[in-house]
Amino acid sequence: MDLSKLSKVLLGTAFILLGVSYALGSLHPLTRIILCSVALILSVTAIVLLLISMTRKK
Repeated sequence: MDLSKLSKVLLGTAFILLGVSYALGSLHPLTRIILCSVALILSVTAIVLLLISMTRKK
């Protein structure tokens, strides 16, 4: 799998997790913190992978 495609999948997953934590407002606060933290880790990983794939193409 290409790194740019993988980063898009990771970003999409991060946005889905953020949407789930926002839509289910009645979740326990710790659960919402965990979901948002996982989404943050996924988005940072996706950005790093995207930067790596961009520097490889040059």
